[in-house]
Amino acid sequence: MSRGTAHPQPLPIVELRQYRLHLGKRDALIDLFEREFIESQEALGMAIVGTFRDLDDADRFVWMRGFTDMTSRELRSKLTREPEVHRLEPTPRSALRD
Repeated sequence: MSRGTAHPQPLPIVELRQYRLHLGKRDALIDLFEREFIESQEALGMAIVGTFRDLDDADRFVWMRGFTDMTSRELRSKLTREPEVHRLEPTPRSALRD
């Protein structure tokens, strides 16, 4: 498990995200995620609570991000879909399964 930087406030809202990946692509996605994605999420005010390798499924990657409240979650989640943000954070779609 990896963790982002500590967040100064409690994070009562936690979003669990799971990605099912193409065979053998998990470590490449995790490297990219930790190198590029965490910082861009934190710059938008989100906290990455943790990243996990599923020990029972080598093609699954699980991560959690936290928010101070639902309003903050909705606003910050919307910001990640803005075109400017996608230019800053490479989307590792090639590793994801449809």
